[in-house]
Amino acid sequence: MPDVEDSSSSPLVDPSQRCCNAWTRILLHVVMVTTLFSVIMFAYIYLCVVRHYAVASLVIQLIAYPALGCLYIYNSSSRQDKFLSAGYLVLVMSVFLISSFGLKSNGNTYRIEFVSLANMVAISSYCVWKCSFILHYYRLKKLVRTILHGAVVATLLVVIISAYGLYRRQLYGGFLFFSSVKESLLIQLVAYNAVAILYIGNSSGPKEKVISAGLLVLVLFVFLFCSFLANTYRTDLIFGANIVAISSHCAWKLYPQIRPWLDALDAHTEPSQPARQQEAVLRLQQTPFCIKDLPKEFSSDEIQSITQDFGKRIGHGASAQVFHGSLDDGTAIAVKRIHMHSGHTEAGEEEFRREVSIIANVHHRSLVRLLGYCLQQHGGGGLYLVYPFFENASLDRWIFSRSDEQRRLLAWPKRFCIAVDVARALAYLHKDCHRRILHLDVKPGNILLDGDLRGHVSDFGISLSITRDLTSVINTRGRGTFGYMAPEMLVNAVSDRSDVFSYGMTLLELIGGRRNFDPSSSATLDPNLAQNLREKMAQDKHMELVDIAMADVDEEAVKTVVKVALLCIQHERDMRPSMQNVVDMLEGRVAVNLPPEARRPSSSSAVNLSEPHSVSEHAIIDMQVA
Repeated sequence: MPDVEDSSSSPLVDPSQRCCNAWTRILLHVVMVTTLFSVIMFAYIYLCVVRHYAVASLVIQLIAYPALGCLYIYNSSSRQDKFLSAGYLVLVMSVFLISSFGLKSNGNTYRIEFVSLANMVAISSYCVWKCSFILHYYRLKKLVRTILHGAVVATLLVVIISAYGLYRRQLYGGFLFFSSVKESLLIQLVAYNAVAILYIGNSSGPKEKVISAGLLVLVLFVFLFCSFLANTYRTDLIFGANIVAISSHCAWKLYPQIRPWLDALDAHTEPSQPARQQEAVLRLQQTPFCIKDLPKEFSSDEIQSITQDFGKRIGHGASAQVFHGSLDDGTAIAVKRIHMHSGHTEAGEEEFRREVSIIANVHHRSLVRLLGYCLQQHGGGGLYLVYPFFENASLDRWIFSRSDEQRRLLAWPKRFCIAVDVARALAYLHKDCHRRILHLDVKPGNILLDGDLRGHVSDFGISLSITRDLTSVINTRGRGTFGYMAPEMLVNAVSDRSDVFSYGMTLLELIGGRRNFDPSSSATLDPNLAQNLREKMAQDKHMELVDIAMADVDEEAVKTVVKVALLCIQHERDMRPSMQNVVDMLEGRVAVNLPPEARRPSSSSAVNLSEPHSVSEHAIIDMQVA
């Protein structure tokens, strides 16, 4: 992702250690939930029912509820989730307390039961909320999800109707006691909460969740406040609210399945032939048609849904933020959000469209594939790109880690494999694409690692797509990253050999596990870097260039890679090899020799990165390939 830094400063760890940490968090989570559950049950059963310490029981219940609220809010992934959690908890307690007013009884201890049950409902809802992620993780098939959905709806209907039927039977039998009224009312309230979870859990986006919650709250409070006119009918009215809510849910979910049958019935009216033809054309136009492996266009609501309202940020930069998300089938993704400013992108819509068009037309195993995009600038939408999620982040987090153990995990065979992966990807961009592509910002931060630590080139936000035989006039100001930029980029003259220079600088950092240029300590790039490396090679001290954290390094392979890097970082761009030649040299098909000794740059030609450069507005791209 362009100019995106990982928002987590913690070093990467071994996957097995990450797994242990995850299980530790889950275990602590379960312990906290179990402890709260035990306290709530103890306060109600022992203190209230057995010992009749009503006040003590009520105090403990009221303390346990805020503790449960802290559990909700702390484990909410975004600010919006935190507000929703707090609102839900306030709503649950309010409904149970309001429902207890006006009931005829010999004492007020029954109110403790309502508070206790509010606690039980809240903690049960929390468990359902967290367990739903497990079901999502296992990627259940649509048929299985449909069966589970139907089973839950049927179970809720059976519980609601059975409880109400028993209540009416006792009422007509003349042996209805306060305990029966209370129990039936509590069952109906718990069932209503379950229906609410069913609504929210099956809403596909934030708008649907808000509409569902608003409908449920409106229905419940209308029936609840109507019951204050006659307290004896409170159970009946809550039962009615349940029936209305669950019937609306069934109608909502079954309508898409019933609609084809309704359309078939309408077809019996025998419309005229032109009308039938027009209807068929409209249906064909409205039918979604998806070609596999092509980027999908997402709506802004879908982007919000798959990122859970942008709850988990995994990277950020000057022009974009990256969020973790997952598709309906469980595929992990990374969503890049382009920064907005007064309804327009800071980088410009043209830059966004260029990135989409470039990435959509490249297909190589070592290039990051574009899964989808969103271009909605109106109605609160934004500009988004959807990529696969790479669990091992970018290369710079591995080779520049302060931990020797961390860098040791990326052994020499893996590093050499990454070097070849990146070289092949760049060779494909330069040679095999229909329109040649210059990346212009090759660096470790733009190389992502998959689960097998294979390299994938990312960030086409500043790339140039150019026809093969065209000489173009373009502006390269602001492109690239100091420390990796070819010298000619400072005067707006770029070609495919500019990427070769950046690749050579990245190759040296991959070998050594340290930066060639550190902006925090020096503002000047060493102009004698290539000459110093040549001297190391001449003195047979090439192993001094290798990261000390690595073990079992192949010396001959190191010699080859260093020679390739020296060829790539030559000051004169015409002296640099093409990326296809680099691939051939790394894979042993072409002999690798040290480049001819070039004239050492004078001190006046050193690039001072702390000072702004005055460059021409435009320059010619040399399209001739050596």
